[in-house]
Amino acid sequence: ISALRTSDGWVEGPANVREATVTFFRKHFDNVEWNRPVLEGLEFSVLSEERKGMLVSIFTMGEI
Repeated sequence: ISALRTSDGWVEGPANVREATVTFFRKHFDNVEWNRPVLEGLEFSVLSEERKGMLVSIFTMGEI
């Protein structure tokens, strides 16, 4: 590739194309730390053993 179009315009020459490519991918795949949401203090409903069993039971003819 002898030239590459970037957001700043055209880049020419192998060294400049390589630098623009590395910069592009480094920017897009950089490990940026961010505050992830947490679920502390939230209460979720829990399925009873009977309801859990219903999720894995075989379909009946009436359900089909």
